[in-house]
Amino acid sequence: MKDPIFWLRVKEQLKKKKLTQKNLAAYLDISIRTLETLMYRGNLPFVNEGYLIAKYLDVSVAFLVTGKEDKKQKGIGEARSLLERADKKLAKLQV
Repeated sequence: MKDPIFWLRVKEQLKKKKLTQKNLAAYLDISIRTLETLMYRGNLPFVNEGYLIAKYLDVSVAFLVTGKEDKKQKGIGEARSLLERADKKLAKLQV
């Protein structure tokens, strides 16, 4: 199935989070060429890849597919982000 809008949302999130397609490909353990081909053709990823992409971008699969994030998931993402920042600050203090 093809859905170029899915990949547009992925690209938007990569840009928003200052990440690259190369970063995403490495996280997915695929070549950058494979990722670029998927994106260019607009092919939807397999379910497990879609999940990993959403996880890496800290959004839900539903957001990547529909463009709509449910409020509960958004709150979880924001909380996770705050915890990660706090963890980094604590790590710096321990050095």
